[in-house]
Amino acid sequence: ILEVSTNSFNIMILNEKENPLAGESSLAALEYISRNVRLEVQLDNIIVVDSSDCDGNAFYKSVCHDYDMNVQAGRGPHLIIDLTRCREVLAAAKLFIQTMGLPAVSTSQETSDVSQWLSEETSQEFYLQLLHPQDMIPQIVRIIALAKELTSAAILYDESFGSVIKSDCLLRDIPARQIVINVEVTTSLRQMMVELRELDIFNYFVLGSLLTARSIIDSSDCSTYYEKKFGWYIITQDDGQLRSSCRNITLLFIKPDPGPINREKFINLQSLYSLKTPSHITSAFYFDAVVKSLLAFRSVIASNSWITTNFSHSLCADHRNNATYEDRTIDFKRYFKQIYEPVMYAPFYINPNGKGYMDFTMRLEIVTIQGDKEDVENVGV
Repeated sequence: ILEVSTNSFNIMILNEKENPLAGESSLAALEYISRNVRLEVQLDNIIVVDSSDCDGNAFYKSVCHDYDMNVQAGRGPHLIIDLTRCREVLAAAKLFIQTMGLPAVSTSQETSDVSQWLSEETSQEFYLQLLHPQDMIPQIVRIIALAKELTSAAILYDESFGSVIKSDCLLRDIPARQIVINVEVTTSLRQMMVELRELDIFNYFVLGSLLTARSIIDSSDCSTYYEKKFGWYIITQDDGQLRSSCRNITLLFIKPDPGPINREKFINLQSLYSLKTPSHITSAFYFDAVVKSLLAFRSVIASNSWITTNFSHSLCADHRNNATYEDRTIDFKRYFKQIYEPVMYAPFYINPNGKGYMDFTMRLEIVTIQGDKEDVENVGV
């Protein structure tokens, strides 16, 4: 049994080595919390478990090992923050959260209702699922395809969208021929574009970094792939401008737009905490999610929302032996919604079912390059 003081608690962060941006951003969030004493958050123990690959079984064993070791030392976690992305590792993290019955925040890509990944013994109010911008942005493809009544489309994506693109989902129930290609495993972009042209594909959606977008555009025949019958849609999570060596193109460029005030705040954040990423929205998402989660749990403790001041932890093995849960009634979701700490990018919206998302905007620009002249026309957000 571990006594929780009014301003201190322990956390466990679950992540993957293949998701370094989440790790970097969460460390920045922890440093932000530490530097700002006005926030009155004291973390006595921070347990970080990183998966080295997509082996869910190995990850679950690793999490249980670190969890049990800390519990036995009287330093068990009170809050779980799940940043995992790989499906197998995510499933293992979900199982651990179900098993231990601890309050948790997940930035997973699951689309199911939160109640579907809880055990019968735990309250839905314990859990928050924050939908990653990476999971939301690809839906732009579907919106455009429906609005323009497209009959064919190639969806070209890189690793920045790799874990969420499903070949049968984006254009499901839309009568359009579609080809979905991970350009990371394509040996020749130029040959890929030739083959797509031979298949009479006239609409190209590029979901990836600005570097990937430029590589694909420049690998196309600039004199034939940008005629009026072609449609080009560049969708990115990166901050910055699109560049190309092609001299006669017009395309729709879609990127996140936090607005001038939040953009300046995030640039300052980058400078203070050495955040080096072209994807401001992704880094800010992890940063704000961790900060708000810690502030929410501080409020839980300060309000004496625990049934007792003594918080008992059981071991992973205890639950495998059908141990019973302690009766805990914490409306963690409500406390999260009540945190008014200014965000670095965009506010979070929490649905009644415990699923939330960052309420960000995407800017639409028509980019026209003719000769040495580049024209950018804002057409909405």
